[in-house]
Amino acid sequence: MERCSSSTSLSCRTDGTSSEMAKAVVGALEDWDLTERIGGMSFDTTSSNTGRNNGACILIEQQLKKDLLYFACRHHVLELLLAAIFTTVMGPTSGPEVTLFKQFQDHWKFIDRSQFESGDAHPHVRPLLDPVDNNWFQSTLINHKGLRDEYRELLELTVIFLGQVPHEE
Repeated sequence: MERCSSSTSLSCRTDGTSSEMAKAVVGALEDWDLTERIGGMSFDTTSSNTGRNNGACILIEQQLKKDLLYFACRHHVLELLLAAIFTTVMGPTSGPEVTLFKQFQDHWKFIDRSQFESGDAHPHVRPLLDPVDNNWFQSTLINHKGLRDEYRELLELTVIFLGQVPHEE
C-alpha cells in the first residue's frame, strides 16, 4: 500500500492494522520533513497502539530508528487505573456484566424510591462531605457546555448524591 501523503492526510485508506497506522504516521512525518524533530508521541491505549511487539508505537520507533517518549492519553490511562481499582475492590469480572450491578438492576423494582435520601442526609456520610463545595459541581454543569457525556453524567450523579437537582441544559 502506498503511504499517505500530506495532501491525503492521515485518514487515507488503510486496513487499520498497527503496521498500516505506523506507516501512515511515519509517511506523514516524512512528507512534512519532521522525522528528526519528533521526540515523543501521544496515543490512546488500545492494543493496536501499545502492543509490545507489533503495536503502532513500537513500529513507529523502529521505522524512525529512535526511541520516543510516550504520552498515553490521560483519559485512557485513568480508565486503566480505575479498572484496576474496580477489580481490586469488586473482584474480577468475566464479561461486561458486573454481578453486584446486575443484582442491583434486578432488585430495582423492589426499592421504595419514595424514601430516597441523598448521601448528604446519611449520618456517616455527612462528616465526609463537610469540606465539599456542593456548588462547584452544579456550576461546572452550568458553565461547561462541552463536557464529554460520561463526565457530565458523573457530575449529575454527584449533584444528586449531594441532595440537589442537576441543572439541565
